[in-house]
Amino acid sequence: MAKKITAIRHYKPEIKRERTLQMPDIIRDMTRSTGLSQGEILHVVYQLQDVILTAHRQGQALKIEGLGIFTPVIRFCHLV
Repeated sequence: MAKKITAIRHYKPEIKRERTLQMPDIIRDMTRSTGLSQGEILHVVYQLQDVILTAHRQGQALKIEGLGIFTPVIRFCHLV
C-alpha cells in the first residue's frame, strides 16, 4: 500500500502555480472583455463585497453560480 501511495504522489497531475492576480489585473481583464469602464467594474465588485458581508453578518451563506459558495466562519487564532 505504501508503494501505491508513493507512486500516486509521484505521478499525480499538478497545476503549475503562477503569480496571484491582484485587483488591478482583474479590473483590467474585465474592462477588456466586457467593454465596461474601470469605475463601473469597481462599483460592481464593491457592491458584491457589500452584499456578501451583509449576508454574513446575518449568518447567511451565498451561492453564486459559476463562482462559488461564500459561507460565514469564525476562526480563532492561537497566539504564542
